[in-house]
Amino acid sequence: MAAPESTETIATVVNGHTFTIDPRYILKDARILGKGSFGVVTTAYDSIRKIDIAIKRIRPYANDEWDARHTLREIRLLKLLKDHPNVSFINCNLTTLLLLILNDFSS
Repeated sequence: MAAPESTETIATVVNGHTFTIDPRYILKDARILGKGSFGVVTTAYDSIRKIDIAIKRIRPYANDEWDARHTLREIRLLKLLKDHPNVSFINCNLTTLLLLILNDFSS
């Protein structure tokens, strides 16, 4: 279920990691769920759908073909699994600086 993209974005820092996202996603009480060499995942709140979500920020790897293929494979798998009851791929935003993957989150 892809939401319409807004041209307005806000930058919010969570534990030293900057997330540049649509204002509909609120990171006020956000916490880092996990991080590694590939990216970082934080909690957020979708103010339109009124649900908690997880946002995965992946650093761009334009100069590294292996990492670029890994990122593309993850996006393709999420799209293939979008109808599975345990997977909820909401949106994938690609900016010039980073890739954001948003999913429903159950605590």
